[in-house]
Amino acid sequence: MVAALLLVALVAQTGAYKIDPAACEAGFDLKATAHTVHGTTRSVQGELHVEPGDVGTLRFSGTISIAAAALETANDKRDATMHSKS
Repeated sequence: MVAALLLVALVAQTGAYKIDPAACEAGFDLKATAHTVHGTTRSVQGELHVEPGDVGTLRFSGTISIAAAALETANDKRDATMHSKS
């Protein structure tokens, strides 16, 4: 997701780019004992600002927010525990 935003910003003009929550998904991979936990959420918001930097460069700033309580790992018990602690 962030890589796609950066690519768009490099091709486009300077300005502000807002994340479309309907079209975005954030995920994580967490190494656990004998397996890896994969999680995702579609509850993503944010905005990326692009402005000229030094000669030939661009400066990026912004905020990306992910609702931890909306993360899902396909394990109901783990998800309930994770949601209760976020």
